[in-house]
Amino acid sequence: MNEYISVSYNKIQIHNRVGFLSFEEEIFLREILSKQQLRHLMLIETLYYMDDWVKLSELSRKLHCSDRILKDDIAFFRDKHTSFNIETSSYGIRIAFHENVSIDLIHQNLLKEMVEFKILEYIFFHENQTIDSISNIFFVSKSTLYRMIKRINRSLKKHYHIELESGPLCIAGAERDIRYFYSQYFTECYANFEWPFETIDEPSFVEFLLAFTKILQIPMDYGTLCHIKIVTAVNFIRLTNHHWVSNRQSNNLNILKFLSKSSDFKKIAVNFKELYGFDLDLPVLEQLFVAFVQKDFHFDYSSLINQSKLDEHTKKSTNFLDCFLDQLASSYGITLTNKESLILDLHNTSHLEKQTIQSNYILFDKKKHFVQQLQNEYPEFFKNVYNGIKMYRKHINQESNEIVLNHLVYTLFTHWERLFFELEKRQQPIYILVISDYDRHHAEMIVEMIDLYTSNQVIVERHTDLHLSCDSLAHSKYNIIVSSSYIGKIENKHIIYIESLMTTKVISEIQRVVKLLKEKNLQVRNTRIGSLENKRQITETPAASPF
Repeated sequence: MNEYISVSYNKIQIHNRVGFLSFEEEIFLREILSKQQLRHLMLIETLYYMDDWVKLSELSRKLHCSDRILKDDIAFFRDKHTSFNIETSSYGIRIAFHENVSIDLIHQNLLKEMVEFKILEYIFFHENQTIDSISNIFFVSKSTLYRMIKRINRSLKKHYHIELESGPLCIAGAERDIRYFYSQYFTECYANFEWPFETIDEPSFVEFLLAFTKILQIPMDYGTLCHIKIVTAVNFIRLTNHHWVSNRQSNNLNILKFLSKSSDFKKIAVNFKELYGFDLDLPVLEQLFVAFVQKDFHFDYSSLINQSKLDEHTKKSTNFLDCFLDQLASSYGITLTNKESLILDLHNTSHLEKQTIQSNYILFDKKKHFVQQLQNEYPEFFKNVYNGIKMYRKHINQESNEIVLNHLVYTLFTHWERLFFELEKRQQPIYILVISDYDRHHAEMIVEMIDLYTSNQVIVERHTDLHLSCDSLAHSKYNIIVSSSYIGKIENKHIIYIESLMTTKVISEIQRVVKLLKEKNLQVRNTRIGSLENKRQITETPAASPF
């Protein structure tokens, strides 16, 4: 292990033994959890990121509790949870998730089970509730409810600058912050196959979004559609309850004006009015797609460059990113074929800090672990990226914190085309020597077998369809599905979940399943050959012997 984790009840600290980054960051709405709930969550997450057995004494030290309490927690999970096993042996403790289960499911279930989050969700859909009504709906006393509200507000005010007012119960604060919080909440609480917005017909809503993005020529993929769908649905619900984001000047308003006049869009507007009773006029479009119409967001690189000629802030941003990326590429001898789109993405990401989901988190920050793995794998390159992005934020007079920096690091590493291929090319190659005391042919056979199991053993494809369903996956050609989000159990499919980068644990699991499938294929083949041989013996009975 290249890092170790120390946990306290309001902070996580990751200590890195090989690189420069050692950061401490507050756990956002985990502050709402009880001490026991938080310890349970920390136990699962700590074991999840351990590659091997861990001693009970070491684990209790990390979690700041006694061995006895930890044993009670392990017994609790064995009795109450069937989605994973906490295994114990003389080697220590480790966790084993059942197939088709990811840590995302643990976080989703926790959010759904907590009364505090149930109340926040209920108030989103049913505004202006009284203390009495919420007390009756959720079977809690008024005094308990007031304590919950106090605990909720302590965290909401600190991290989202919003609060839950009690007379009547409603979320108060800047509308942009309220929408940002709920977009993040629904993203973390529900799997992609779930749709919590009962008043919105999901298929027709997706059809509307796809038509909108097609007219504006916005590239769309499955992940982007999932995010836009949640954000726009939250915006729509808030709009129907008469909550509006204050308008700000934007060059993109002209795009919406052009959009509203197109013949294709007029057909969409008619359908929208029939479904939801709203005229899809310019003010409504602004509210639904508020992130796209803010001042510093640009649809394409040419728009960004044109603005840089008129605006000093945009000029500083684009000039810095242009020099920064060129220096990175030349210093490491790495090809950068998509510099313009990368500059656009980094600029937009930096200025959409509180407009895009997964730029922050409620219970679980995936990007933090992604960043940690990048640092461990490519420490020197990562250090220059991290420091460069930190300088970029300072250069354009934007504040930096670990969440924002991690989000920008993630953007650079994932949007730079073939970056990982280029970085891996610079890694020291691994050589394997095969020695055989049989003969040359035996050694060549062993080389061929090793080569078979280390390259070209599988065909890996990326999901490119905008839609996804368990039924389509069940009828697909794929034997193994590797997913970063929870899917659920699918008959005859092996589902493996990844967290940010591929870990040795995941690679080992893929190799294990590939080996298992190859063994099954061999058994099927041998069975077929055996059946053919038996059939041949029956149909081709040999002639009687002349002797």
